[in-house]
Amino acid sequence: METSYSHSFLSAVDRHAYPLANALAPVLLGQVGFSSAGYPYLEADLFRSLRDTLPLLFQGGQVVRDTVDMLCEVSAPHLNIDAHANLESAAKVVRTILNTAAVTAPPDLWLLRQVFQTWQKIGLIEAVLSQEGISPENCGLLENEIKIDLKFLLSRGYLVERGGRYHTSTEPRVLTLLQKSQIDTLPLPFSTPGEWTRFFNQESLDPATTKRLADFLRAPGPEVIPREHWSATWDEINLGYRWVPVLLGMHQSPCSLALASGNPINEIEKQWRDTPIGTPLIKLLQNAGVAKYLDGSFVPTSIGRRVFARATGPFGIIQAYQPYMDHLEEILNKGRQQVHVQRGPNVAASQLANRSSFEKINESLDSFCKDTGFSYNLYIEHALGRGEATRQRFEKNGNTISYVGADLEQASIDSAQAEQRKGHLPKEMCFLSGADIGQPQILLSYLRERELSPKYGVMIVGNGFHEVRGQTDERVIDIFRGYHDAGLILLFTEESALSVEHLLETAWNTYHAGFKYVHERSGQGLRPARKGPGPEMGPELPMSWHQCASHAGYFPLDNYTTRTRTIFPYAPQDGFNPAISVNHFFIPGALAQELELI
Repeated sequence: METSYSHSFLSAVDRHAYPLANALAPVLLGQVGFSSAGYPYLEADLFRSLRDTLPLLFQGGQVVRDTVDMLCEVSAPHLNIDAHANLESAAKVVRTILNTAAVTAPPDLWLLRQVFQTWQKIGLIEAVLSQEGISPENCGLLENEIKIDLKFLLSRGYLVERGGRYHTSTEPRVLTLLQKSQIDTLPLPFSTPGEWTRFFNQESLDPATTKRLADFLRAPGPEVIPREHWSATWDEINLGYRWVPVLLGMHQSPCSLALASGNPINEIEKQWRDTPIGTPLIKLLQNAGVAKYLDGSFVPTSIGRRVFARATGPFGIIQAYQPYMDHLEEILNKGRQQVHVQRGPNVAASQLANRSSFEKINESLDSFCKDTGFSYNLYIEHALGRGEATRQRFEKNGNTISYVGADLEQASIDSAQAEQRKGHLPKEMCFLSGADIGQPQILLSYLRERELSPKYGVMIVGNGFHEVRGQTDERVIDIFRGYHDAGLILLFTEESALSVEHLLETAWNTYHAGFKYVHERSGQGLRPARKGPGPEMGPELPMSWHQCASHAGYFPLDNYTTRTRTIFPYAPQDGFNPAISVNHFFIPGALAQELELI
């Protein structure tokens, strides 16, 4: 890209209003590539420059977004058609990165604040700051439990590992953060999404709760300045810790829909200001970069609209593991014992997060039937949640097939039956509680009792197989073999397990670091979608879902397998760029032969 273009259009920029324009312009002017699916991507060095030198989180992310929009506008008269099209493509990639960071970073920050607070209490901050660092085998804590914390902090850029010992990074930003976490010894403020739901729905709060929520919100906003690395500052961690429960509480109120739609909420903002919570709440929303005053109205920002529409699912999945964070000190010393995820909030959050995945899975199923002439009579949704996949299928097929919902937890069955009573699920749908997805015989015995043949029935699973505890490669293969030998078609979605170095490289371009942390913390196991190169940092990844299912006799149908975007917004030299999440499509080997697919 010609550098003269850069000089000509930057002369039209108000540098005082847009102080990040000079740093951002080279990213937008770099040559953009396109994937085989037609999506634009940046060159690797340009992504790293964006990632490491510009503020991507909260208000900083919105400032970068505003600068992107401005540069697209002012550059048009100064660039030829091809150059401006290239800049617009680069801007599209950058906007996606900023939108993603606004959704993925806060849950990680919410976790980090609680991990650091626990570490400060038990002396681990001082230990990792020491020259010796810590060894997970000899630090006085349960090795398997402390390793989960260590991998998380390693993947977020705060620790390095040398010879089996973990130390702080030598970079000044990390030392400053850990020193601040030691100084910040005041009791950690606390609030729950339920308390915020009551506030946003204008329910009365007692004075003590009101004061506590107002105090909870008060934290300095992060500086919007150029940076030297992408990892979060202490102020960003504190802001993320506060923002997560506030957004989750707001989701259950009328203002959330208005903000997601881009509408001003002037009347609601006035009501907030009449309470002791209002002023710090408005400041929090501004610091988070999701709302602002514009021409006298309080409105969502461009990034805020995306957050209000899309962040509740990812935020909620992570926050449902609050019991593990409440008992982290005990877990590190004695184990998990009776600590469990908050299943009710997790069910609701999972439904929101899985909705688009189920849409793709159901569309793939329809395409498979149309292309092959295959038909089925049984539709099973395992790891049921509220029955979102079945709801979508019911809208398409009505009562022409049999439906079964299965889940280990009664809370999920209760939620799905509530949806059934509302008419959202089939009236004749059967439900099975206590169905451990890791024990196929439980479901298969139930089907026999109901005289429902599993042969060539369809089973949909939304992020359920990773919940199998005590996973080994052999056990997962055996589980898949149980469903395969019964003849079930297996369509399931799973987030791809990523290595530590991939998490460091992609930064905030996926929320996998926090997702991985809470699932490992509760004894669950993630796997890569397909086998990739071995990691250079951290432990080996387990066998992929694709390998496990294939070893069990399943035949993969790649034409009907769908994926979300890849973790890197550039083309890696080794060609390995896994999708964040994959909707797998497997059919029994015998059916593949009948349909002459093999």
